[in-house]
Amino acid sequence: MWRSYWWLTTSSASLRCSNPFWPTRATKLLPQLTGGKGWKRLREQPPDLVLLDFMMPIMDGPAMLKALREDPAHRDTPAVVMSSLPESVIAEAAKGMYAAFLRKPFKLHTVVEVVNAVIDRDAATRE
Repeated sequence: MWRSYWWLTTSSASLRCSNPFWPTRATKLLPQLTGGKGWKRLREQPPDLVLLDFMMPIMDGPAMLKALREDPAHRDTPAVVMSSLPESVIAEAAKGMYAAFLRKPFKLHTVVEVVNAVIDRDAATRE
């Protein structure tokens, strides 16, 4: 069962979009973090799913994804990557290390749909 979702972002616009989503799920929101601080917090309190900005200071999205996949405790944690860049750019840099992509700007219902699809897909593979 899914319990925690972390939204790692440095974008105040993403945070404003996310606010109505959080009461419907058990979620930890990590606003205005650098990727390095986010990684430290993720290791202290592992989430079940990560919503990740592709471009963050200190540790960017590809570096965060690589760290997740190399750490046995986080290897299977699904990541949804967000960016205003085309997904082809993300796919090249992230080399298939993410479960889904959200193109900015996006609407809240799109976030909910993508997260639910990832949850369903992950639950099916764990059965």
